Formats: sequence, C-alpha cells, structure tokens
Amino acid sequence: MYGVLATVLCVLALLAAAHRIGTSSRRSGIALDLGSVYVLTLSAVYPLRILAVLYLDAEVTRDLLGFLEPAAIARTALASAVGIVAFCLAYERSSRRGDAMGIVARSPSRLGPFDWRVIAALEGISILAKAVKIATGNYISFLLSETLDYAYANPLEILHMMGWAAFAGVCVGVFQKSIDRFWKLGLSVVVVAVELGYQLIQGSKTFLTLPFFILAAAYYLVRRRTPVLLAAAVGLWFAFVAFPFVSAFREILLQAYGGGLPAVGDLDIEGILGGTLQSAYGGERRPSEAASRALVRFGGADELWRIMEVVPDQMPYHLGRDFSAVALAAVPRAVWPGKPTFSPGGRYGEFLGTPAAITLFPVGEMYWNGGWLGIVGGMYVWGMCLAAVSRILSRWATSGHFGGLIGVIYLAELYWLTTAETTLPLLMASFLKKSLVYGTILIGVRAALGAPANLSRLARVGDKQIGT
Repeated sequence: MYGVLATVLCVLALLAAAHRIGTSSRRSGIALDLGSVYVLTLSAVYPLRILAVLYLDAEVTRDLLGFLEPAAIARTALASAVGIVAFCLAYERSSRRGDAMGIVARSPSRLGPFDWRVIAALEGISILAKAVKIATGNYISFLLSETLDYAYANPLEILHMMGWAAFAGVCVGVFQKSIDRFWKLGLSVVVVAVELGYQLIQGSKTFLTLPFFILAAAYYLVRRRTPVLLAAAVGLWFAFVAFPFVSAFREILLQAYGGGLPAVGDLDIEGILGGTLQSAYGGERRPSEAASRALVRFGGADELWRIMEVVPDQMPYHLGRDFSAVALAAVPRAVWPGKPTFSPGGRYGEFLGTPAAITLFPVGEMYWNGGWLGIVGGMYVWGMCLAAVSRILSRWATSGHFGGLIGVIYLAELYWLTTAETTLPLLMASFLKKSLVYGTILIGVRAALGAPANLSRLARVGDKQIGT
C-alpha cells in the first residue's frame, strides 16, 4: 500500500514539473528558463530517485537503510510532492506578473550581438585569478591551503569563474556561426584549452561536467532544438567518466600528500593523473556499479528522509537563520573580517558527526527550517525568488545595453542558479555578489574599450562598429 501511495505521489510531482516545463515551452518555444531547469533538478533528486529505489533496487548507503521502509518512502514522497508543487505554483504566479523568460523567449537572431572583446576580457580576468589561486596554493576545489586568505578567497573564486562566461560565449559563437575572424578563433581555442585543462586538477565532478552542460544549453538556446544526444552524452560523461575520475583523483591525491596541498611546483601532475586514469578505468568495472555510484549524487530523497527523522526531536528547527547571508552579501570580508560564516551543510554535517559539509537539498533544507510549513512556505518563496531573478536578467537582456552578453552570462550561471546542491540563502547571496562583479566588469571593460553602451542600435549598423 505504501509503495503504491509513494508511486502516486511521485507521479503527481512529475506531472507538476511537466506542466511547468510545458508552460515554458508554449510561451517561449523552449524550456530553458530557471523554473523549468530547476524542476528538472528537483525531479531527479526526489520523485525519480524514489521511484528508482522502489523499482530498480538502487543502492543506498548503509546508514540510510531505514529509507527503504515503505512508510518512510511514502512520507518522503509526500514531502517531495508538496515541495515541488509549491515551487511550481509560486514560479507560475510570479511569472505572470512580468516577463520571467525574456532571455529564452528571444529568437536566435535577437540573442546577439555581443562584443567578443568583452569575452576576451572575461577570460583574461579568469586567467589572472587562476594564476593567483595557483600561486597561493589554492588551486584544488576540495582542499584548502594553510595559507588561504579567507578575506579574498570568495572574490577570487568569483573572478576565476568568469571563465565560464567566456566559455559560454564561445559555445554561443559556434552555434551562431559568428566566429568569423582569425582572432576570434584563436581566442576560442585559448578559452576552451584553459577552461577544460584547469578542471582536470580541480577534483570536482561538477567542474568536470559543467563545460558539457553549458555546451548543451547553448545549443538549445541558439538552435531551438532539444539536444537529446548532447544531454545523453552529458549524463554518460558524468556517470562513467567524471564520477570515477574525480573519485580516483581525490583518493590518490590524499594518499600522496596526506590531505595537505603542496605548491603547484611540487605537485606530480603526471604521476597523479596517470594513477588516476589507471585506478578509475583500469580493470573491469560493471556499468551498473558506475551508475549506482553516480546515483548517490542525486540522493535528495535519502537526505530528506534523514532530516525528517531527526528534526525537531534531535535537531531543532533552524528557522531560516541563514537568510541574513543575503543582507550581508554585498559586504566584502576584506572590509569586515569578522563577518559571520554561513555553512548550513557544515552545521548539519557536524550534527551527524562528520567533518565534511553534507548537502541538505532544497526540500530537506526547508523542512529543517520549519517542518511541513517550512516546506510549503520555503519552496513557495524559492519559486518567487527564481522568478524574480529571471525577470531581472530578462530586463537586462532586453535593455539593449549589453546585447547578447546577458544571454551568455545566463548560460554560465544557469547551473549554479538551478542546482539542488545549494541552499536558498546562499544562492541569493551568491547571485547578488556575482551581479555586482559582472556589472562592474561589463561597465568597466566597455568604458575602457570606448564602445558605446547601447548595442541594440549598433546591431543595425554593422559588424565592425560593435567590435565583433
């Protein structure tokens, strides 16, 4: 009985997600707005994960075996469905108040133009930030250097990630067939080589997969055709290439250096990468084993069950304390060294007795904040926030001041705005900080280049006048 109930609830959640995606597709021709991409993410970590546990006998970690109890699965399915429906209702209602899909609604011919010199500037800034990270021993994502200066770590990380915007610009240029100068081709080669090459030593499954996610999203946005093969390739890459590579890379690096982070000159890159490839892909491995290991990454339902087991009896309600991070986002830590640190996943991991931060996932986070009312209210607010972000980006994109650059930035930030592995306060705080950085760079670069601010007028004049 509980299994049937859980199945029905999962199907209802998936229908709500499908309705959200269908609405976007009817309005704009494609379903690439924040709401549609986000419900796809929620569907993967909640109803699809639950159905996989019910019918595919998916592996779960030993400390989550209680999740396999029928009553526990049904309760988790109900919480997941409530959260997804609340999000969809809020996003739909907020979208009706304004254009929340202005970027994706634009025809391919109206996505551009964008100034390729700004793409060069973004990549140049990213390369400089990478150089500083390497010089200061902060070049691997999952290890922190003893000399790390926390006052400048976050701004440096944001500047380093400007490279994703440059990479997105190259992807859009490829599909728009606008790489029509030799220098643009050279710039594109540099961007791809730097961004892909740097990810090999990051030790991050996300960073190693993100280029292909951006590539698929750019194809969908520009060509207006569903990238079925590209999307399948991204999934296969994550499960059978990125996941085993990063897992082996981290294990070998920890064995070689004991958890410390050596200077880049002392890092045996050739030996580490060779050992990683041998460990990850040497020997026989069943495809089902790789798929099962990758499936753990989508364990939002598992974590939701565990949170519902301990809140509020063992772990008190959090009551949205981390939302103050949004108000403090614009204050640099270099100006306020005592600025509070916000790490909900770290506190949750500490409660569970592990030194590592544990991903809460959205519905679990909202249950921790306020139980069932937290799920309803929190996911509704989440829907309103993403719709508001969409409207802001849409207005920037249609204002004519930066042309297709906002669309390029949208592609670069699409994953970070729709991932299920962040919390709502930190997502909004990050969006505010990145908006300030992007705005400063775009205005500053265009002022330095002496380019007129309004590209929409120049689009009708000619290619040379806009520096493309």
